[in-house]
Amino acid sequence: MCWFLYQMISSVERYDVQLFSLETAYNNPVNMRLLSPKSWFHDAQITEYTWHNILVKHAGARFSEFEFQRYMPRRPLIDLLEQFDLVQVVAGGPAAAYVVRNIAKPVCLFMATLVRLERKSILKKANFPRKVYGYTMLPIVSRIERQALNRVDHVFAETEYTRQAILPYVDASKVSIDAIGIDIYQFQPISEKQRTNNYFLSVGRLDDARKNVALLFEAYALLRQRMPDAPTLILAGITAPTPAAWARAKALGITDHILVKKDVSSDELVALYQNAAVNVLSSDEEGLGIVLLEAMACATPVISTRCGGPDSVVSDKVGFLTPVGDAHALAERLQWMLQNPGGRRSMGRAGRQMVEKRFSNKVVGKKYLDIYDKLLGVDII
Repeated sequence: MCWFLYQMISSVERYDVQLFSLETAYNNPVNMRLLSPKSWFHDAQITEYTWHNILVKHAGARFSEFEFQRYMPRRPLIDLLEQFDLVQVVAGGPAAAYVVRNIAKPVCLFMATLVRLERKSILKKANFPRKVYGYTMLPIVSRIERQALNRVDHVFAETEYTRQAILPYVDASKVSIDAIGIDIYQFQPISEKQRTNNYFLSVGRLDDARKNVALLFEAYALLRQRMPDAPTLILAGITAPTPAAWARAKALGITDHILVKKDVSSDELVALYQNAAVNVLSSDEEGLGIVLLEAMACATPVISTRCGGPDSVVSDKVGFLTPVGDAHALAERLQWMLQNPGGRRSMGRAGRQMVEKRFSNKVVGKKYLDIYDKLLGVDII
């Protein structure tokens, strides 16, 4: 998302852009830590690093062992941000916008979900110490989120699901939806003659409890009982499934039919989308599920659980939604995809058309620029 925004803003002459990042881990040396006496002698630090050949300023936090402290304003960062005309915050949730609550400039926020929604399944599956810490921090961070939403001048909500979640805390006139841009020239279809359609694909952070990879394994095992010649399941992500999820796959006897690909390149990811029979998302909760849009841009149909954000982008024209946690329903839809190649192709074409119309970089980028121009009083002739 940051890369999309950087490219979009840099493409117009009227704006310059500088990137800042916030440290979200508790133990980074840039933080001032309660458990590190040496760090008491310096404030939270501002350092620099290079990302995509772009200089990024990186800000640490004070007493970072406590999650809510990572969202607190700190003077070195505020002094730097005050030099700009507008601040765009990009984060999964709104708490990060609390960092700039006192800045005297317009503040925009891109967000996907609220912490209480995001962590529901994560904390349910966490170990006891993580549960205690998580449930202690949850009400504090939720209060920070509400205060941050009350401060911002505009919210770019990932989906209608996101908008509905935040409406109790922000005026509806300040909210835009469909705020994710897809590079439709990078993610594009190949011809049907070129497609192999010989595997199922699932893309994401495979060790994230919200992704519920174990549910996908359950559904895939059910499918193989009905169709022993069902295609391979490919999992692509930065991380591999958790040991617990992989143990479930072993117990189901399906590991020989699963291929895990870690740290795939951009080109490899596009090729995986282009040749998949279907892209599957088995999550318990999603602000959107950008992997669905990337797959649809490649004319690949999708199946997702009805877990929030996907409800806004997946219709029966482009794929299927199934109940959260229902392995049998997911298996049935996978089977339908295999048995109806014509319907699968039709869904793929419709998905590509939908992404071009609603989520291309050009379409979404204009939404951001229009809001920036309005907040800054810029007249475009």
